[in-house]
Amino acid sequence: MKHRPQRLHSLLLSLGSEILGKIKDPAVNNGLGNEIISFTDVKVSKDLRNANFFVSIMATPERQKEILEGLKHSAGYFHRELRQAMSTSNIPNVSFILDNTMEKAAHLISLINKVNKDLPALTTDEETAEDAPEQQDEQ
Repeated sequence: MKHRPQRLHSLLLSLGSEILGKIKDPAVNNGLGNEIISFTDVKVSKDLRNANFFVSIMATPERQKEILEGLKHSAGYFHRELRQAMSTSNIPNVSFILDNTMEKAAHLISLINKVNKDLPALTTDEETAEDAPEQQDEQ
């Protein structure tokens, strides 16, 4: 019985991605196709009654809010689709939480790249000069 939450997690993540593609709410799918929306994780409560879907939305902050509100508005549809697809009697209540992990990672990478660009590069002569005392000490 202790593997049930893990199986439910995998099933919800898989089904959730399928259902996400079916949502017709214009706030979620406005037909522009320039946003990337995906579920990064789902956390199921210990009693299996609630499932928090973490959603990554690659869009402007305004559009992220709009899409998240559209997903919240579509929670009933999402729940009905899960009920039809799952063979369990208890379907968890669904909620959506914005996951900014990808944006934070991209920001950190850009900061690291900026720092690396700003650091003076060591030239071959400088590296040789720094290594020379070590080589002399070894002899």
